[in-house]
Parts: sequence; structure tokens; C-alpha cells
Amino acid sequence: MSKSILTLEIENQALKQFSKMGVFMCPECTLERVWIGDEPANVSLKEFHSNPKYMQIEGKHIRTEIVDILELNSQKGWCCYEIKISKSDFHSRAIKSFVGEYNYYLMPDELYKQVKNEIEKDIGVYSYNGQYLYLKKKARKQKIIDGMNEQLYYGMVRSLNRERIKQRDKIKIFYYSQLNEYKLKLYDEIRIKNNERWNLKKLQNQEKDIEQLDIEIDTLEDVYKVLQNIK
Repeated sequence: MSKSILTLEIENQALKQFSKMGVFMCPECTLERVWIGDEPANVSLKEFHSNPKYMQIEGKHIRTEIVDILELNSQKGWCCYEIKISKSDFHSRAIKSFVGEYNYYLMPDELYKQVKNEIEKDIGVYSYNGQYLYLKKKARKQKIIDGMNEQLYYGMVRSLNRERIKQRDKIKIFYYSQLNEYKLKLYDEIRIKNNERWNLKKLQNQEKDIEQLDIEIDTLEDVYKVLQNIK
């Protein structure tokens, strides 16, 4: 599902505004968490797989979740940010992956006014005024479950690698679009010079100009052939 323009605005502003020395941020960070029925279990994947008592529990399963923005802060530890842009979005059944030591909502000013009395006491809020994010409510520090630290490191590395690949692909697409644009211009230049050569051949005493054009056309065609072979 594609992100709305407002969601992207808030995400980009958070990445820009919160980034500083000692802070590492990752958008759309995926992690796996143990659930029992409709509730997340207070247990790490390692404990879940190694402790026999979880073998007997019914309704247990592992879900892949997405933290809208995951931050590793050298002073605070792990911070999780969930972006909400409307009242229906805030009230949706979508999983809120608040698994960090500090957890925050990022939302427009107007939405904050509507839902501020519904926000959990431990969860902080930054509101967005169209330009900047402002701290409206400080998050209370939470104790993360044993083993979650390792899961978050793994999730961040995996997700940042995905972002690296996405950026590489964007650069490739841009490079090839620029290349194709240049090839079209080159093709047009060859066509124009061939027409010019054809017109000169109709005139007398133009051998010198025709010879010069032949050299230019040959050079351009050689370059064009090389570009055609770039995959």
C-alpha cells in the first residue's frame, strides 16, 4: 500500500529533524514478534524457540511487523515512531509496534487535538504543523523484553540493507533514463547531419564539407553503437 503525501512529509521531516551525531534511523523497519492470540507476548524469539513451556500454548504465532521509523539513540536506546494522519488511522486495528525504550506517535496538529486524551500514558507525541515536528508529550521509558535488543539490531540491519538496494535501484533507473535521453539526442544529431550531408551532395564543390561531415557522422555513430550495448 502506497503512503499518502502527508505520511511521507512527516516521515521525511522526522528523518531530517531527529538525525544527529549518535542517532541512527531506519524507515519501515521490519521485525518479528511472538503473539499469543490477539496480543503480543512478552517474550523474545530466542526464548520462544528454546523454552519448552511455549510448546504447549495454543494460538501462538510469529508476526512480521513494521515500525514506521526505528531509531537507535546512543543516549536513549531504542525509539519507535508510529505515524498517524487521521482519526480513523489512529483508531484502526493496525499493529502499533511500540517495542522500544521510548515510543512516540507522529501526527498532524489537528489530529493531536482530537485524540490527545486517548493516548496511552507511556507513549509520547510529536505533532506536525506542516513544517516541523514539535514535542507535545514526552514518552516514559519502558523496559524492553530480554532478547528484543538483538531482534531490533537484526531488523534495523536487514531494513537498512533493503533501503540501500532501493536507493541503488533508484540511481540505476535515473542513470538509464539519462542515458536513453542522451541516446535520443545523439540519434537526432546523426539524422540532422545525414540530412545536411545529403543536401550538400546536391551542390557542387562541397567535397571538403562533405568529408568533414562524414568524419563527424562516423564518430557519432561509433558512440551511439557503444551506448546501445550498455545494459
